[in-house]
Amino acid sequence: MALIDAVNDYNAHHGIRNSLDAKLDAARKSLSDLKQHNDNAARNALAAFINEVEAQRGQWLSEAEADLFHAAAQEILNLL
Repeated sequence: MALIDAVNDYNAHHGIRNSLDAKLDAARKSLSDLKQHNDNAARNALAAFINEVEAQRGQWLSEAEADLFHAAAQEILNLL
């Protein structure tokens, strides 16, 4: 949830809406439903989030923001 909040704050602050929210929402939904084997869906969504963060590094995201978002998503992946 902290990562979702950070991305939401970033988007609100910069006045943009992008696919970062959608990727995190998909991961959150996969982890919170009662279906078995949805960890793979969450992993895929988080990997897509990391790829998007890296694609936006130095563009929409500063180096520090990209580092923060990437590290937080990787931490979640490591727990799955």
